[in-house]
Amino acid sequence: MRTQIVTWIERSLLVIVLFVLGAIFFPTPRPTSAEIRLDTGDLRYLRGDQVVKSREMEEPYRSTLLSIAGNSPALKAQWHLCSNNPSDPERNTDKRCQRFYRYAATWLIADREIGLWVAEDVARYIETTDGQISQPDCYPLLVWVQKGPDGTLVVLDGWQNDEQVKQYLSQHGIRK
Repeated sequence: MRTQIVTWIERSLLVIVLFVLGAIFFPTPRPTSAEIRLDTGDLRYLRGDQVVKSREMEEPYRSTLLSIAGNSPALKAQWHLCSNNPSDPERNTDKRCQRFYRYAATWLIADREIGLWVAEDVARYIETTDGQISQPDCYPLLVWVQKGPDGTLVVLDGWQNDEQVKQYLSQHGIRK
């Protein structure tokens, strides 16, 4: 009986050692870049040119964005770089860019005209900066999107009185 216990312990230790050595010498490949789809906000993570993981925009935001994409030259069905280092927890530009799309979809639900401008601004921002520099021009509107009491995203009341929002809307010929 004692010999069986020793043999079991030895085998268990061997399995643990092999597992640790495997993790050291054969690490899980980490993505080297992330791309976002300009019409939906879907994310995909790549190692070289191979997709290793993807994260689709959740509903209802994805279908809301798709409902306007066909009428917008900026919201293209193409993938664009949004992070050169998605493993960097300090930057998280991939998740930040997807959040911008989620907020744009929230604006689309609240006000279709403003939401279209916001979604197109987000797409142009990613296309021109790869999501690496500053914020999109529509940022003053994005900050008005927060979680509501039920946990869903909503546009907060009072945005109409914000001077930066008024300036943005005026620049785009939107009267509210």
